[in-house]
Amino acid sequence: MGPRVLVLACLLFADVMPRGELAIEALGNSFEPIGDEVDRGLKVGVWRNVKLKREERWHLSEPGEWFLRVRSGLYILATHDPKAGGWFTNPLERLEWDGKAWRRGSLAPRKSP
Repeated sequence: MGPRVLVLACLLFADVMPRGELAIEALGNSFEPIGDEVDRGLKVGVWRNVKLKREERWHLSEPGEWFLRVRSGLYILATHDPKAGGWFTNPLERLEWDGKAWRRGSLAPRKSP
């Protein structure tokens, strides 16, 4: 495999957000369905985000909450606010893979200095 193929593969299979601190992201309202997948036993819908021009993976939980995959083993809650322009991420609420199972967790907000 040449370096160009590796770079292309990284771009195609990259997650939504890189490692590091996750910020709130405006996702918009326009999505096109692509298909379904299973991520370590988690049912996931694959969608094309028209506004951001990218492919995204979403999970709908039993209580009806939507989680967006931001990287391998991590989904963050997304909420819909039509008055504010659509879907927004909430990085403090998440589903994380602990190596054996998916766990729901919450992070405390960071305090400003």
